[in-house]
Amino acid sequence: GIEHPALDLYRMRFAHTGEAKPEHYEQRYAAFLDCFDLLNEQEQKIHLLSLLNDAKLLIKSGSLDITASLPLYQLGLTTGAILNQGKLTGNTYMTIVSASNTKGAFDFTAHFMDTYSDCLVEKTRDDCTHWAKAHTTYWQKDLERSLAILQGYHFRATDFQLISRVLHTQVYFDLYLKDGSYHDALFSFFDTFEKWLSREKLWSKFNRTSFLRFIQICRALARYHTDVGPDPQKVEKLFKNEHNSQALNWLKQKKEEVVLLKTKRPSNFRIS
Repeated sequence: GIEHPALDLYRMRFAHTGEAKPEHYEQRYAAFLDCFDLLNEQEQKIHLLSLLNDAKLLIKSGSLDITASLPLYQLGLTTGAILNQGKLTGNTYMTIVSASNTKGAFDFTAHFMDTYSDCLVEKTRDDCTHWAKAHTTYWQKDLERSLAILQGYHFRATDFQLISRVLHTQVYFDLYLKDGSYHDALFSFFDTFEKWLSREKLWSKFNRTSFLRFIQICRALARYHTDVGPDPQKVEKLFKNEHNSQALNWLKQKKEEVVLLKTKRPSNFRIS
């Protein structure tokens, strides 16, 4: 048969059609980097975008950390493969910011925002950049500043109203772990977010459910943090067979934090 690196990558890709598994992704990712210079520009773009699509599915299911996708996105920026006629989609922009901040690569985030914000369509540019600033300050642990950005700006596009509410929840949750006086603000926000989701009919039931699961798991973790008496099994059950929640890796990280905080607390501890 004909031997060519691009054909080998196609074979690897189609050998596992319909099932996104981390080990298959890692094998294909390594093979792609090994033969990258031997591929023509079109082949580079096809296989890069295919790997990014697989990465998105694995990240959503919680089986791949979002930071693992950052080198591919950086390669896509360098080669121009993820730009369409010089434009960057809001979704790609946010994913790169998320991956970079989660990795703690704040210098790259700043460089990326300075360089590529003008590549966003004008209609969503303000939404994108305000979300990105709030996300960056959140991951830099400047929670009050992140909260101020979110509260001081009205997101226009419905998609941004949705994801900004996820970030808003995350900020309140972390503030609550630091300071029990945020209890009412956090639980009130859970309720408000849920009611807003039930009113908005713009998403499929599957998509809406993933955000409802996020709120439900978040609320359960916050209650566990408040409850007297540690029972780690209680929180483990929340994640059993869970593949459809938004921000699943973040929720798993918070579960570890909450359990650890609980084990370090004196038995007579109470949250006001």
